[in-house]
Amino acid sequence: MNKILNLKPYNPDVMLEILGGLNRPLYQKDAGIAALFEHARRLAAEIGFDLQDTATGGGSDGNFTAALGIHTLDGLGADGHGAHTLNETIYFSSIEPMTKLWVRLFETLE
Repeated sequence: MNKILNLKPYNPDVMLEILGGLNRPLYQKDAGIAALFEHARRLAAEIGFDLQDTATGGGSDGNFTAALGIHTLDGLGADGHGAHTLNETIYFSSIEPMTKLWVRLFETLE
């Protein structure tokens, strides 16, 4: 954040004013989210892959639901690289197993 706030213009005739800040609450993993992830991990193992618990430090709309106490998983989309860039790609091989995981989650969550 400081890197952005401390940007300086290259042209002395230009003034740079940076405004704003964080616009979403932190995603705080609680016991309910941990239990939901373990449930998803077991389902993924049944399907044949190892679902990894990772933290990216980014923000998503899931931050809002988690802050409301709703057990929320983020990052259940297709695998790939270059997320949110013009060069973003999806590994087609990840679409089927992740879709199967979504179906199993819908079938087993109350």
